[in-house]
Amino acid sequence: MRVLLTTWGSRGDVEPLVGLAKELRELGAEAVVAAPPDEEFVTLLERAGVPLVPLGPTVH
Repeated sequence: MRVLLTTWGSRGDVEPLVGLAKELRELGAEAVVAAPPDEEFVTLLERAGVPLVPLGPTVH
């Protein structure tokens, strides 16, 4: 199963999707998160082992 989770906003919008994507990946799904390319989100997703698909401009 392939899953694309997408959001645009602050860390409060991105972080829940990171957790969901991580769980989906542990269950065998190919989950990625499309979010703003802010360094904060890049680091968060890298630590979780979830690929980031850069979406739009930064939020800052």
